Amino acid sequence: MKKIFNYLNRIPKDKWMHFCAGFAIAPWPYLLFNLIIGFWAGILASVITVIVAAKAKEIYDSKHCGLFD
Repeated sequence: MKKIFNYLNRIPKDKWMHFCAGFAIAPWPYLLFNLIIGFWAGILASVITVIVAAKAKEIYDSKHCGLFD
C-alpha cells in the first residue's frame, strides 16, 4: 500500500487537478446526449467536451501565467 501512495504522491498537483476537473465535467454532456440521442453520442459528447475544456484552460494558462503544459 505504501508503494501505491508513494507513486501517487509523485504525480504533480496540476495533473490531479486536470483529472478532477475532467471527472466533474464528463458526466453532464454524457447524460444529456445519452438521453436525447443515444449511448455512443453521449460518450462522444463527453470526450469532446472534456478535451475542449482542457484545451481552453491551457490556453488561459498560457496567456495569463505563461505556462502551457
